[in-house]
Amino acid sequence: MKKLISIITLTMILNAGYIWKDLKPIKEYTASGYKMKSDIVYLEIRQYRSYTTFKPKYKKGDFNSQKYKVLLKIGKKPKMSAKRDRNFKYSKADFSKTANIRKSSMCFMRFCDSQISNAFIIDNNGKAWRLNEVQDIINILKPIDTPAELKLLIWLKNIRLDMKDENHKEKYKKTKSGYQVIQDYDNSTSNYGECGHFNYKFTVYRNGAISKKRLLYKTKSKYGCFVAD
Repeated sequence: MKKLISIITLTMILNAGYIWKDLKPIKEYTASGYKMKSDIVYLEIRQYRSYTTFKPKYKKGDFNSQKYKVLLKIGKKPKMSAKRDRNFKYSKADFSKTANIRKSSMCFMRFCDSQISNAFIIDNNGKAWRLNEVQDIINILKPIDTPAELKLLIWLKNIRLDMKDENHKEKYKKTKSGYQVIQDYDNSTSNYGECGHFNYKFTVYRNGAISKKRLLYKTKSKYGCFVAD
């Protein structure tokens, strides 16, 4: 009997990590939830926005490198001289064709609201670097082993960039190869893509790769559908 109880207890412990749990909004995860490479002490993701009467070509002149919003900070920024701190703060962004961090445009009538992000890191020697591709950030974080890293990866690759957290939720289950994810979101603005309430399932692997999403079901948006103009 004791042996049976021990087996059941062990099975419950082993399966504890394989139950579905809710992912929190990205800003609710603290720096301790991420495990960056040992030589990286600080990472900062900056968002650049452009409001124009044309769709930007994501090149110099479309965005202002000096005007940005810090979306996320991971780690502790080391102390710097005033000059180096100023140089880091006003580092030029890279808007070249390969840049793809949270890159999107939504146009209606004659106006376009566009955004793109760059990441800036500081290593343990105090040297600053600029990153402009999602894969660059994945390489710093992988293997993807924590809920915070999982949420960050989904957030970085999410094509529906302006969805609010209350309309865009995920739950996850840990597996041997990474995580299974069920993503639920409601889109009522046709400018952002197909209107409706969607439920998808996909896998995020430890190396940062994401499987093709499989649609579980689709219903009408609970907010109705409209076009922003």
